[in-house]
Amino acid sequence: MLLIRSTPGAPAVPKPPTLTVADIENPANIVKKTDYESSISTTPGGVQVAKAASYAEVKISGGSTTPAYIFNLGVKNTTEAPLTNVKVRETIPKAIASDVSQITFKESPTVVNPDPVVEWTVDLNPGEEKKFFYFVTKLADP
Repeated sequence: MLLIRSTPGAPAVPKPPTLTVADIENPANIVKKTDYESSISTTPGGVQVAKAASYAEVKISGGSTTPAYIFNLGVKNTTEAPLTNVKVRETIPKAIASDVSQITFKESPTVVNPDPVVEWTVDLNPGEEKKFFYFVTKLADP
């Protein structure tokens, strides 16, 4: 375990484990996982939005595990026409993170507000789906 000292002579503080997108995407690293009820809705413009959340214990280098709160977001064009510049905005609850810097994204979004509100812009052909996910290793204090 790597230790960091904040000032000379101060007690050593353990560095939190680093969890990467690759760690979460590798099924062999998932020790335990709980999926929560997902939701699906469709916008008046024909974009289907699916959201899901999971909690996982993820194996990291060195064989230890760390918690991950994983959030999946998918959008699908349900129309018969291409859709361009579709704004996929995600307002992340304060209970998950109080600032965007506490979140790891698979695909970097545009930060609308570090409070945190983020957005991806995508083009969708008829029937095409795009998926995004992000995670935190610790929930924010309520």
